[in-house]
Amino acid sequence: MWHEKFSMKKIKNLIFIIALMQAGFANAAIDLNAGLTLTEARHLLSRTGFGASADDLNKYIGQSKSNAISTLVNGLSSHTSTPIPDWVNQPAPHHWARNQLSTTAKREFNEARYRELESLRLWWVSEMIQTSSPQTERLVLAWHNHFATSYTGINDQAISIARQHIMFRELGTGNFRTLLKAIIRDPAMLNYLDNDSSRKQAPNENLARELMELFSLGEGKYAEGDIKNAARALTGYSTALTRNHTFQFKTAKHDNTNKTIFGQTGNFNGDDLIDLILTQPAAAEFVARKFWKMLVSDQPPTTLQIEPLANTFRASDYDIKTLYEAILKSESFWSAANRAAIIQSPVSLTIGTIRSTGSVPDTWQILPGIMGQLGQQLFDPPNVAGWPGGRAWVTPSRLLNRLEWLRSFDQQCENANCSSPAMTSMSTMATPSIQMTGDMAANDREMLSSQDLVIRLASEEFDGPVIYQVTLTRGDIIVWSSGKTPLPAGYDTKRYGRRTNKALPWRNVRFRLPENARKFDAIEIEYLNDKNQAGVEQNLFVDWASYDQHFYDADNGKQTNRCPRRKNSKHGTLLCNGKVRLTKTTSSTQTDTASAADKLSVDEVFLMKIVERESSKKSSHISFTLTNVQLGDRKWHTVTALYIYRPKNKQYSLTLNTFGCWPDCLEQWPACHTTAIDKESGMQKLAIHLNPKTKSHCPYDSLLSTDKKLVNSLWSNLPAFYQQTKNSPKLDRQNIHKAHEAWSLHINNIEKIFQRKQQRGFDSSVSPANLIISTEYSTQHITKPYNPAKPLVAQRTAIQQQQDMKVLIANNPNANLGTLLLPGSPTQNTDMLSLQDVLTDLAYQLK
Repeated sequence: MWHEKFSMKKIKNLIFIIALMQAGFANAAIDLNAGLTLTEARHLLSRTGFGASADDLNKYIGQSKSNAISTLVNGLSSHTSTPIPDWVNQPAPHHWARNQLSTTAKREFNEARYRELESLRLWWVSEMIQTSSPQTERLVLAWHNHFATSYTGINDQAISIARQHIMFRELGTGNFRTLLKAIIRDPAMLNYLDNDSSRKQAPNENLARELMELFSLGEGKYAEGDIKNAARALTGYSTALTRNHTFQFKTAKHDNTNKTIFGQTGNFNGDDLIDLILTQPAAAEFVARKFWKMLVSDQPPTTLQIEPLANTFRASDYDIKTLYEAILKSESFWSAANRAAIIQSPVSLTIGTIRSTGSVPDTWQILPGIMGQLGQQLFDPPNVAGWPGGRAWVTPSRLLNRLEWLRSFDQQCENANCSSPAMTSMSTMATPSIQMTGDMAANDREMLSSQDLVIRLASEEFDGPVIYQVTLTRGDIIVWSSGKTPLPAGYDTKRYGRRTNKALPWRNVRFRLPENARKFDAIEIEYLNDKNQAGVEQNLFVDWASYDQHFYDADNGKQTNRCPRRKNSKHGTLLCNGKVRLTKTTSSTQTDTASAADKLSVDEVFLMKIVERESSKKSSHISFTLTNVQLGDRKWHTVTALYIYRPKNKQYSLTLNTFGCWPDCLEQWPACHTTAIDKESGMQKLAIHLNPKTKSHCPYDSLLSTDKKLVNSLWSNLPAFYQQTKNSPKLDRQNIHKAHEAWSLHINNIEKIFQRKQQRGFDSSVSPANLIISTEYSTQHITKPYNPAKPLVAQRTAIQQQQDMKVLIANNPNANLGTLLLPGSPTQNTDMLSLQDVLTDLAYQLK
């Protein structure tokens, strides 16, 4: 093997050489009005984005540094070149209900969430390759690392991670003050740092501490008393799980008393805290140092270097673009002493190689897994401090893996699995090969065809790829077979050892079906070359298949294999020779009668809270949350109903509030004295009494007829809600069986009261709706598989890339692979270097 010639001693020597190279250039004055050379343009583009494509270089070479920087900064945008996966814009899955699901439903729910995360990673990789503003993606990645939040650290809430990512896009080029105030309201961050559970009786200090230490000031720039009082200011900052996982300020949990922070005393809340933090001199310098590390050097700046940048940032009232532009216009950024001064991250190395060469390997879909193997798993940083970067990227094992990937990238291109003018020798760059003309553009279009059979596969391989075969059947007839097919670029267990918790290298494999094979009933994926034995791991994994807008889910597939019982797995995991048979997945839908005005249709009823007081003076309560609710033409993602019994007047009431429903519970909230409006949180709360003792029924009488319909239905169907939760796992987990059983008496009383003809306080003309509960729980799978086409570098086709390279060579006749891809100004003769020579040069690990 190629890597075997590198001993650990040699690898450590290579790391030492990298460290020396980071300080190997001399300093020089900077003229912002001077035109950019090829080397300077590549420096600007690779530092702010990922590599530098020929098209990007052509746009910037010759521009003055000042104009080029303005062009780059003005190009920062919140928009994306490719649409984000559909599920990101859908309502949040019911994470709060996961512990009440059956074992099977819970597994399916978890797998659906992991699919979402995998699709988000793949989309972002595609976006980084295709975008016309890699600087935007680089900045979003920087904020992801600055405000590090881990998918695994927030109970697999992919939707919260995705929404945080969008927030970084929307606010990451604006004002840092605004961004900080958004972070303390971000559900992903509130979950990750446990602020959801922070209350005035027991403030949690995690968010307050990291807000100062890692996000805004730095270690040692605050006192412990500041942390404790900041934590009090952040009490009540939480998430409304049943209202689409949105921010909720819980006033009852907020400490509404005076706090002293940085010597100032007042009844401070979270926004006040941010403002106090940004009055500290350390704030501007701390953020400026973060940008320095991203753009200038892994080595920390001197006071003389950082102070002007921090002062500019502070004077702009923390405008992010102002700081960004100030660093790019600084002498430090352009200084030759800071060339090759940053070790490339795995994302920068892989995406930069693809953008610089213009070559997208056929195995591009495994890039998220490659990044993880190299130490940078997107959306899953190691801790709240993020990825440390610098020399941590080139530990002996990681450097070896980086060199291996670069060699394999070059090998794939030699095998014509990726095509680009940059892959040919410099002598042919000016007259590119005919094979990179119209056919490639046509192939790119074909990948979008709905007539492609797409199967999502992954593998663990050992000393060679997994071999599989796809067969389509109609009844007992085989209509098509792929024949024996290798699945390259699996997780290499021979090289990396057992996979443990590392992500699988999923990829979408496409087959263009002949016309006579386009009608079939089932898809069979067979694993053919099992070689598992002691010390050998080789397995095939099937996630789903898609064809002509139909979805075939491995969770619902029939699996057969020759595994011994101890290795007999299901759900698309083939640990031995065997096959998975997939048929169309049909989603559970409501019947036509469910949408009728007299039907209350729900997917599931979940028990939320239950309290039964033994004391005759204290109230008891029980609450239920209904999912995917439909009443007439109205629909809710969630509806939460709280029922209270007050023994003092023997009265029952139903309470609704805005954070328990999404969309809002009521079309119009009545303006009565029993309607509570919390100005701080924005929450509205309504209590409807059953058989009220007074003649005034304003809260109910003021409702619209559609809202009365909902209220009447929630009352009349309470016995059914109660019955649905008699076997809830929550009863065992929280040991509340007795409380639940005790509520049966209240349920009977409510049923009798509501059925009385002489019932007061309810509109008899509005009949309650009958309850229909779905027979299947909706596990909320991704309804539309994420199936991206092979991305185009900077959205340029092969023909356009060919022309870009012609222009670049014509205007820079001394250019070669070394000057195009290696940092600094190489002093050695690079005319005869091959692509592999350049990619495996240690200087290529730097930028």
